[in-house]
Amino acid sequence: MATIRLHAMTVGTPRGVPWWSAFGGRNSSLGRRDLAWLGDAAQSCLVERNGYWELEPSFHELDASEKVFHSYRLGMTQASIMADRILGTTAMVHVDSVLKLLGVLVPEKRPDLIGFSLGRPGPSASTTIRPSRILMEAKGTSKAKDATTIATALNQVKPAPTGKSNQNLQQLAHLLGRNALRIASLAFFDVNPAGGLPQVPVWQSYLEDPPETSDTVTSWSDDEFSGLLLLAKLLPLYSILRTEKIEEFVWSEYINVPMAQFAVDADNVIGLPSAYLEVLEETLSRDHASLTTERYRALRELSLAIHALAPDPARVEPNEQPVEEVWGSALLRCGVSLASRHA
Repeated sequence: MATIRLHAMTVGTPRGVPWWSAFGGRNSSLGRRDLAWLGDAAQSCLVERNGYWELEPSFHELDASEKVFHSYRLGMTQASIMADRILGTTAMVHVDSVLKLLGVLVPEKRPDLIGFSLGRPGPSASTTIRPSRILMEAKGTSKAKDATTIATALNQVKPAPTGKSNQNLQQLAHLLGRNALRIASLAFFDVNPAGGLPQVPVWQSYLEDPPETSDTVTSWSDDEFSGLLLLAKLLPLYSILRTEKIEEFVWSEYINVPMAQFAVDADNVIGLPSAYLEVLEETLSRDHASLTTERYRALRELSLAIHALAPDPARVEPNEQPVEEVWGSALLRCGVSLASRHA
């Protein structure tokens, strides 16, 4: 459950923290409560039985609008988990966080998530994941897999049609460049497809990535792009947590870098690599009010700086190292960790 909670808390900007308050550290107490609440929202919907996650029975007592919200959060959380486990993403972040950081978000349609993977080797060419920029639409439902929902998600990650003026899609095209993975993700509940036990609906994932291509050329290098996503992911998180740094520690032999530990609530702490803190603090202290060439140059420099500090993703392999089982905690490839105060 620690892995689910960590992804639930970090996959999107916490709802209680307006983005620009991240650049002043305001609303930190509200944001801290909301951060824990995001983890609670995902945890409240799931119950583990026989090695599977089933839908909590009380979910069915919610009204329709409440079910929509929780299904959305489960969809976002699972998309982040599967991107980590299957694609080996170093960062998966809400599109809005990236576009807001760049100062270009407008009230027009856009997909949910943007990410980057350094690639993962496989036993064959067809199972090898190449280094990729990723755009993903995350859907969630408490019911079985639905072809209509998948088709809608696929349509949302298609390259912007020629001649259309959606500024969000145009900016994403300039960030992603050619040959990005454009993925539809659906979190759903259905009986075990292998026919084994349990014969009750369990939490499952469906991913589809059609061979869509774009002719748009990007000026962002992979290092700049990866660093930009780290900044967009970590700035809101750090701005919430920065009021109460507890101590420094080394996570484990799996990721041998100094970590700074911050309180989320009475029971849990989040760890950030200590090397990140100076870059994050510098970013918070800069003037981000104007949309200028200097702003973009500064963001590229900061992105490269934080990219260079990120742990080696090869040292953080949740599928190969049972970090959660051993340590009662969870860890992302970019070095962000979640642990119980009482472990």
